[in-house]
Parts: sequence; C-alpha cells; structure tokens
Amino acid sequence: TDTKAFSFSKAGKQEIDFKEIKNINSDIRAHKLTFEYTGNAAWYAVQALPYLEQSNSKSVLSIKNRFYSNSIAKKIIDDNPEIEKVFKQWKASNSDALLSNLEKNKELKNILIQHTPWLLDAKNESEQKQKIALFFDDNKINHELQQDIYKLARKQTRNGGWAWFDGMKESRYISQNILEVLGHLKYLNAINTDIEKESESIIKKALSFIDDEMLASYNNIIKKKNFDAEKYSPASIDIHYLYSRSFFLDEYPVKEKYKKATSFIKKQAYEKRNRYNSYQKALIGLALNRFGEHEKAMDIVASLKEYSTESEEFGMYWNNFNRGWYWYQAPIENQAMMIELFDEVAKDKKAVEKMKLWLLKQKQTQNWSTSSATVKAVYALLSTGDNILTEKGDNVEIIIGKQKIDIAKETTQTGTSYFKKSWKGEEVYPDMSQIVIDKKDNTVSWGAMYWQYFTDLDKVKNYSTGVEIIKQFYKVEKTEKGEKLIEIGEDKLLKVGDRIRVRMILTSDRNLEYVHLQDMRAASFEPTETLSGYRYRDGFGYYQSINDASTDFFISYLRRGKYVFEYDLFVEQKGEFSNGITTFQSIYAPEFSAHSKGSRFKVQ
Repeated sequence: TDTKAFSFSKAGKQEIDFKEIKNINSDIRAHKLTFEYTGNAAWYAVQALPYLEQSNSKSVLSIKNRFYSNSIAKKIIDDNPEIEKVFKQWKASNSDALLSNLEKNKELKNILIQHTPWLLDAKNESEQKQKIALFFDDNKINHELQQDIYKLARKQTRNGGWAWFDGMKESRYISQNILEVLGHLKYLNAINTDIEKESESIIKKALSFIDDEMLASYNNIIKKKNFDAEKYSPASIDIHYLYSRSFFLDEYPVKEKYKKATSFIKKQAYEKRNRYNSYQKALIGLALNRFGEHEKAMDIVASLKEYSTESEEFGMYWNNFNRGWYWYQAPIENQAMMIELFDEVAKDKKAVEKMKLWLLKQKQTQNWSTSSATVKAVYALLSTGDNILTEKGDNVEIIIGKQKIDIAKETTQTGTSYFKKSWKGEEVYPDMSQIVIDKKDNTVSWGAMYWQYFTDLDKVKNYSTGVEIIKQFYKVEKTEKGEKLIEIGEDKLLKVGDRIRVRMILTSDRNLEYVHLQDMRAASFEPTETLSGYRYRDGFGYYQSINDASTDFFISYLRRGKYVFEYDLFVEQKGEFSNGITTFQSIYAPEFSAHSKGSRFKVQ
C-alpha cells in the first residue's frame, strides 16, 4: 500500500501528483485505489470531549473534568443549537464517525488491530465516541452539572482547598488546577446560571486557600539562610498560582496582606523568565497582562514568537515542545497555552489561527488520551479566533484523472463532511495519478489517496511520505579491537554461520501515535533474540515482537525526528533468498506510511 496525504488550512487549490499510480505495468497487479476526504476536521476535537467524563475514579480531578466537559458541552449547544442534531444523526446512522481511528479503514492497514497491543485503546475510544449523542443531551447535562458542583463543594475542605482523594492532605496544585478550570469557564461565560451561586462560593473559598498557601511558601523562602532575593527564581507552583489567581482579579482583588509576596513572585518570574520553558513563560505572560503589566507580557510574546516555526501544512508551532514527566512539559498543553497567550495578550488573530491548525493536525495522528490534553486543547480551539464548527467544509471540487467527484452525490458524514470512494483494480488508469482539489471554504481539511497493488517483493521500490525508512545490512566480524561492521551490498556473498546486523533508520516529520514497524526476514536468517518483550533504549520505549517471518515493533508514541533500530541475525542455510521489505504505518492515521525496497541474498 502506497499512500499520499494532503491537507488544507484555508481555501485554495492543490494539484497532487501521485506518480506511483503511473507505474502500472506487467509486474504490478492493481488491487484498489481509495480516496478519502474530511471537510471540517475541527469536529474530531469535539469528539474527544466525552473522554473527560468516562472516568469512574473518585478523585477530585475526575469530578473537575466531568464538570468542565459538561459545562463546555452546554456552552456548545447553547451557541450552536444545530450541533445536537449532528450527534443524533451520527448515532442514528451507525456510521464510522463513532468508531476509533484505530478501528477504521481496516482494509487500508498492514495489520489487524487485534494483532497489536492497542486493541483495548481502540475499543475505549470507540465506546467514548458512541456516548457522544447522550453526552450532548441538554437534560442530562443540567442534571450532572448540579451533581458535579455539589461534589466539588462537598470535597472542598474547611480551609478552601481540595485533596486528590478523600483523607489526603489538601494540595495546592490541585486546588489551583480546579480554579484554573473555573477561570476558563468564567472567561468563556460557560458557567450555567443555575449553579452560578454555588460556583462563586467555591471560588471565593479556594482563592483564600491558595493565597494563604502562597504567603506561607513565600515566608518560608525568605527566612532561609543565605537567601538572595535577586537570584531567586520562583517555583513552578508559584507561577501556576499567578496564572490561576489572575482569572479572578476583577471580582476578588489581591488583599493587602498578600500584595508584597505576589509582587515579589511577579517581579522575579519576569526577570528570570529565560530560565523557564515556553509553557511557563506563557503562564507568566498571561498573569502579568491580567495584573495590568501589558508591556512586560508583550516582551514575553515577542520572545516566544522569535523561537516559533511556521509551515503551510502545520501552521505555527514550537520545536522545543518536548514531552516530559511534569505538568508543564506536554506538547498539546503547550500549544494550547500559546494560543491563549497570543489571543489574549497580543490580539494576534492571524497567529492564533495558524496555531489552531497545528493543534488540529496533532489530532489527525494522535488520540489525545489524557484529560489534561483534551481540556486544554478544546478550550483553546473553542475560546479563540473564528468559530470552527459553523462551516460544513463540503464546498470543494475534486477531480481525479478525468473523473469529477460530485460530493453532493456522495454519502458524507454530518459535521466532518467525511467521505470515502474506491475503485477496483480494473477501474484504475494511469491518469488517475493527477488529483486536483479546489477548496472554497476556510475549514481545516485533510485527506489521502491509497494505492494498493500486488507485485513480487524483490521488485518493490522505496516509498516514503512524511516518514522514511532506510534499511542497511552489516556483517559483524570480531576483531581484537571489538566488533567491526562491514556493509553488505547487493553483490556481497554470505556464508552459513555469518552474523548479520539489520539497521533501520526511521525519519518522521511529525508526532505520531500507534506506530507499527514490520521488518520481514529471509528464510535463511534466524534472530539471535527469541523472546518478545518491551524494550527501552536511549530513552525510547517500544514493544518488539519476534515472529517466524518478521520482527515487529509497536511504538505507542513517536516524536518527530530520526530513530535507529538494530537487531542481529545468524545465517542458517545456503541458497538464494528474498528478504522482503520493511513497512511503517501509523495505525491511527494510516495515510502516513512508508516502506523500504525489496532485497535478495545469496548464501554459500
């Protein structure tokens, strides 16, 4: 299967040359050509919302997430009454709209989801999407909002804070996190009027708690021996305090007894801003702007903009978004915070729309299977810039070869305007390599063409899209100085007993989830390792499965960049053997795939 992906960030015309289709000859038996197109990809972000309420955990964060998701759902329905009809149509039609991307397009994938470690992930995401019509039911939302606010109030301690679970000590970070979500909802005007009084009571008590905690922390710091105020960099929890507190300054200004400590943290955070990552800088910038220090906030915006990257496909983003263990080291949350900063502080609508594009492009290849990523991403997409859900995305002209696709006659999904069209092998002609797409509206859209054919493995050529595989073979020889690797070319003879090192160099231009890498193996070769299992090498983890005819690698999360996979084989039998190919595919987004060329070996 060869694939060709494309995407649009706005109206425009693209001409795509899928030259592999031109190469139909006697060595190739055409199987199928498939074209798919999504007119408005923003709906995939909304589909992630039910994930927030599916947890049965009794933690206060789960309650907060359910409260947030129900409030956002209520806001979406109130602002877009027609949206409820979309979800009901998805449910009634029993279409692929409510299937996980892991379960869709089985015929276009190199492996069945049942043969991967991600079957449960697929079922979980599908179950989550199946609930979407019920999730947006107005009566259900109103009932659950009452329940959620009652639970948050009951779990709030006398001091005004919250513990992670009942019986644990109050947590400053969790309390600030809940206030942050309440601040988001107030900013969006998404707190239901029926529970506004209870919400205000909770907020007032929580602000008193985090103010006291901040002051106690400040007093402990300045009492330390050899404390130097000019060299001090506020902790991450203090920066998060400034941000959470800043949502409520109009109704609840900082009291006099807290002002000295708050001013000190603000001053030091700004002066030491270069010691923090981009997420923390955005928190500082937003807080300073709300505290009335707009020029300092703009300094941070200008600095961050200098380090940004822009492209036609991905929009505006930052290369230094590295996934880490801490709450401020997550790529999706980082981008969402940048959108909030550039929208609120810089009022830069053009940059905001470019950044929203990057966020949606991540949803194309990732599940957003954490509540934090979903909360932040949906907030950023819905609270800033243009309303991404209003346009249908079906105003497009598509010509494949000499055929014009009439979308009005195609069965498209409501909302996403997704459709798929296939041609059998005998219906495929070389001129179908030329694809012209003329898009008339400004929605974020994407799609792909899949070309499936049969041919001898030895005749398969290298193919790459946004990802590329280079496969190399080395003969391993023992010397006094250690191992020596001798590259094996096409004409190199092997002999029984030789040790071979297979090296696969994988390059990806984007972050991907649920990646399957399969390396076929000649019948003469036997692996030195026989046990499958999880591997963790050089900070990178994956599951390696050793089978009779191949070695498979399952990678849950692949950051963009270059990776090297190596494993050893022994030559067991003489003769001439086909070694097959190496294939790469994202099971979540199968349009991103690649394969190496076929190869043969002669063994003496």
